[in-house]
Amino acid sequence: MATELHQRRLAFGDPVHPHRLDGVWWPTSRRLSDQLGDLFRMWPIQHGRIIRVLYSPPDWDDQPRRVQVPGGFVKTGNFPNDDTRQLIVTMMDRRRLILGIIPPDTPEPVALAALAAAEHGHADSSALVDIEVDQATWRPQLEQQAIDHQPRSFGVNTHPRSEHPVWDSEGGHL
Repeated sequence: MATELHQRRLAFGDPVHPHRLDGVWWPTSRRLSDQLGDLFRMWPIQHGRIIRVLYSPPDWDDQPRRVQVPGGFVKTGNFPNDDTRQLIVTMMDRRRLILGIIPPDTPEPVALAALAAAEHGHADSSALVDIEVDQATWRPQLEQQAIDHQPRSFGVNTHPRSEHPVWDSEGGHL
C-alpha cells in the first residue's frame, strides 16, 4: 500500500480544460526543501523537465531559494502575499503547469478523492482551499466519493433552476 500511496500523491487532469488546475500534489510534509525531491522523482517524463518552481508561502514551513533535486538543483521563488495553495512549475520549453496543493495533514480518503477528482478533470483551486476552511461540509462528501470510487466534481454545485454548474466560491457566472 505504501508504494501505491506514494504513486497516488500526484495526479494530472485533462489538458483540454485550461481554466482548471493542471494537476494536484499531496506532499507528505510542509518542508518544501524536503518535498521537491519527491515531486521530481514521481514527475512523469511525458510532462517535460521542470526548471523552476513558484510556491505559495503559507503552504510551507520553509522558503528556500534553491533546492537540491534528483539531477541537480531547481530555482524556487514565491510571491510574498500569495495564498493560492498552488505550485507553478515552469518547464524547459517554458510551459507553466499549475498544481493544486493538498495539505499534508489531509486524511487519506479525502486526499485520494481529491486526486481522483483531478484525474477526471474536476479539480478546482477553490476546492483545495476549502479543504481547510470548510471541513464540516466537504469532508463527508469527499469521503463518500472515495468509498464509491466515482469521482465527482467538488467545489461545484448545480443551481436548482439550471443543469449548468455554478461555482460555490464565485458570485458570478461560469
